[in-house]
Amino acid sequence: MNEIKVQDNATAAKTKVLNLEPNIGTNQRIFSVVSGSVLLIDALARNKSIVQGLAAGYLLFRGATGYCAVTEGVETAAPKIKEALGNARERASEAIDGAKERIDGAKDKVQDGYQKLTTGTKEAIDDYTSQAKDAMDEYKDKAKDVVSDYKHRAEDAIDGAKDKAKIVANNLAEKADKVLHLNSAGEKYDINIETRVRVHSHRQEVYNYWRNLENLPKFMEHLQSVTELDKTTSQWKAKIPGGIGTIDWKAEIVDDKRLTRISWKSVEGADVENAGTVDFIDAGKQGTDVHVVISYHAPAGKMGSAAAKLLNPAFEAMIDADIKRFAEVMEQEQPTLEHANGQQAQ
Repeated sequence: MNEIKVQDNATAAKTKVLNLEPNIGTNQRIFSVVSGSVLLIDALARNKSIVQGLAAGYLLFRGATGYCAVTEGVETAAPKIKEALGNARERASEAIDGAKERIDGAKDKVQDGYQKLTTGTKEAIDDYTSQAKDAMDEYKDKAKDVVSDYKHRAEDAIDGAKDKAKIVANNLAEKADKVLHLNSAGEKYDINIETRVRVHSHRQEVYNYWRNLENLPKFMEHLQSVTELDKTTSQWKAKIPGGIGTIDWKAEIVDDKRLTRISWKSVEGADVENAGTVDFIDAGKQGTDVHVVISYHAPAGKMGSAAAKLLNPAFEAMIDADIKRFAEVMEQEQPTLEHANGQQAQ
């Protein structure tokens, strides 16, 4: 049974081989026969592997029959491959079209979202701008009200200060008039000498020097001495022109404003009733302006004739010279403003 089955298989194979139709050209058949022969001879001569022998046999079979299974497989598979490629191309095209639709849809959504966002942002900006403008207008109005209120307050304060200043000035003027222009009997002084000078020293130094009344004879030639008895009272001694003697009197300080003013007046019963005021005015880098007013009342009685000589019109020039001499003495005994500034700079 086995022999019959083998024979049948062999017959079927022979029939199949004989019925094969050539699917390669003459040149390929010749190439296959030559190549197969070379491989077979080489395999037999050198004991090469079975694989080389099988390859040589396939090439000889291919050349002898003109049939190539690989070619047939390729020809058979080509339509399927072509069909598969066509299907793949169609699916790819469908996928691309779908992707395009999705992209367009996403693009539309993005554009719509951007438009909505832009519109919302613009509305929000407009809203906040409007709110900020309203707030600014409100605060501007409040600021105007506050400024106006403070302006009115400042004007009221200035007016009040002016009124107070006028009252103070009037009081000072009245006080100065009483000090300088009225003697103990309530009469105006006969002689009122006014002079001024600029001293190139600091106001504090100028004030301190004059406030020590015992310094006055250093620049007032008609004074022999001034002795301070206490904080406000002093003893004055003056020379009578012609060297015929001296006269004495007591004076008291009636107004003392530090760095600003010193006023004095002879006490009741003095042989020569007199008064004086010195104002110290800051002149900045130039130093200090000194304004002096000295008033006398001509005496009577035993000293009348001597005092008349002392208080003659020439005495005004002597007082003016004394005050100018004060500036010279100050600048000699105290460092000048320029010198003091130079030391500070060093």
